Amino acid sequence: MKRSAKRILTMALIVAMAMALITTGFATGGTGDRITVILDGNALSFPDAAPTIRDGYSYVPFRALLEAMGAEVRYDDETQTVTAEKDGTVLNFVIGQESISVTKDGETETVAADAASYIENQRTMIPVNFVAKAFGFLVGWDETERAVVLIDADKLIDAYAGKFSVMDQYLEYSQGFNEKAYAFTGDFTLDMKVTAPGEPAVPVGISGTIEGLSYQNLMNMNLDMSIDISDYFSDLMSLSPEDGGQETQQILDMLKNVEIDYIINLDEGKVYLRSPIFSMAGIPNVSEDSWLYIDLNKIFSMSGVDLDIEALLKAANQSGFAEYLVNAYGLMGINSAGAFDTLTQTLDQMEDMFGDSAFSKAGDSYVSNYASTENGADMTIRMVLNQKYEKINGYDMTMTINMGEDLGSAKITASQTGYKNADVTMTFTVPNLLDYAIKMNMEFTETDRTPDEAPPAESEIVPLF
Repeated sequence: MKRSAKRILTMALIVAMAMALITTGFATGGTGDRITVILDGNALSFPDAAPTIRDGYSYVPFRALLEAMGAEVRYDDETQTVTAEKDGTVLNFVIGQESISVTKDGETETVAADAASYIENQRTMIPVNFVAKAFGFLVGWDETERAVVLIDADKLIDAYAGKFSVMDQYLEYSQGFNEKAYAFTGDFTLDMKVTAPGEPAVPVGISGTIEGLSYQNLMNMNLDMSIDISDYFSDLMSLSPEDGGQETQQILDMLKNVEIDYIINLDEGKVYLRSPIFSMAGIPNVSEDSWLYIDLNKIFSMSGVDLDIEALLKAANQSGFAEYLVNAYGLMGINSAGAFDTLTQTLDQMEDMFGDSAFSKAGDSYVSNYASTENGADMTIRMVLNQKYEKINGYDMTMTINMGEDLGSAKITASQTGYKNADVTMTFTVPNLLDYAIKMNMEFTETDRTPDEAPPAESEIVPLF
């Protein structure tokens, strides 16, 4: 019986975690290796001294790199100080010191570096990563090609900035939600049918209510839900009381009334969860009052994704849609010598989908319809951005993906009016395997209350990973 109960509770735990997801230095190996530097898709030439790797960091001749990046360069031989200026940003660093002084918009900041510049054979070599990032370049590494990859982010942003004025308005509307604290309530349903080979489809149902607080990148939330997985465990329910059938039924009945509390702090990349179901599922060292702790940055790192939550949120608060797209791409990690071409192709595709040329005016709304076929999959996106007093104050979006009879299809519809209510519906079908549908409705009201950043100081907190 213990194995049967654990089987049930483990599945319930997985479902609970899924609900949480629904709602919520440049170093290389080797020493003395020759490398290539690729700037905006073009390999740079260094006739006087070759780029190399030293102590695990990529180094290049300072003047050749900085001038290729479009900077004016000066060198004070007496103090061994390099000064470089580009588009109003001034860098100063002393050869041999592990810091760079950055002056921008009249403010100066000293940035610590893990590697220092050095002089060899009368050539000054500088660490690519720190200097390039100080000028706002995206930086990556292609291990196969042994290449440092640099992308002039500001140059790309300027090239595309005038092409997304409608989405700039939407971004302003979206960011406005974070300016005030909101209390929210809502309800949701999740219906799923799982099919095993040669077996009939087994339904799994979840329904419940949501309430909580949100402000900027903080959210507190309570889910009160009913989980019905009785059909999935019908074989256990048919057991005699002596073999655990009665206790199985008691556990399934208990799952019809499950509460989970969440504290989500995206500024720190942390999620806390509390529910009696966690201790019942056998998670070590967890009691009914314990808070499970999830470090989102650690999860990304464990999965091989070099993504910083704080930096991604900062990118989302940029003033322009093109700026957001370029910086978000950089945060996902650059590991290909062809990254510049990939990014420009992505921006071109986003322009086809959401650029000004994709929208037409219909009364007080902007309407975009996009359709494409790629690798046998058909995708359509319809976006309606509603205006009030010449500002975006809501949207309606429908996206469909059809991957063929064998692979299935998906559909997402979402809408929001002002900062008052929002609706989301998602369906996903994989033939002979899975049918999935979720519906969620939310209402928001302004409040003077603000969410907690973390559980109370006396709380027991247990890391999940």
